[in-house]
Amino acid sequence: MAQPLASPPAPRFDGLFPDLAPQEYVPLPCVLHAERIVEYPHSEWPYSSDLPDALAEQLHRWDQQPDLPYSYWNALSTAPGTKVGGHPRWVQGPWWPQCRCGLRMHHLLTIASDEFEIATLGRRWLPLEDRDDPTITGRRLLIDRDCWAPHGIMLGDVGSLYLFTCTGCADRPLAGTMQAM
Repeated sequence: MAQPLASPPAPRFDGLFPDLAPQEYVPLPCVLHAERIVEYPHSEWPYSSDLPDALAEQLHRWDQQPDLPYSYWNALSTAPGTKVGGHPRWVQGPWWPQCRCGLRMHHLLTIASDEFEIATLGRRWLPLEDRDDPTITGRRLLIDRDCWAPHGIMLGDVGSLYLFTCTGCADRPLAGTMQAM
């Protein structure tokens, strides 16, 4: 069995992209505040495969009300950010991989560029530990590296990486996809 390295090597940047600074490839220090939340399936009517058609259409009409725009999406639907389990918060619309056994695979985890959206979602998805932190809830410039996520990871153009598994197969095969704005 291999032993872990006592001192892992530092990232090496070989100059292939001289305009990109090495510090842009290193995540920012941050703290993980894991918590259980309640969220509901994605609804992007008429394209959703996560809800029954009639319910998706009803939620779409609700979200189009001028006094409560996108209420389901903002307050109840899928939580943004990096998460284990739950429902994917699709960036470009639902895409479910099918296992070689023929079953639709289950969402295992999402690694996201953005963890929460203060401007549009208010405090609904903001971790309890961060709600009184002015560096998170205050106004920040878009050029601030941590504006879109405390970890500083950017996948594509504010994208998310989705990983799926098949619970019907003993070897639990994996499939993944990435979506970006």
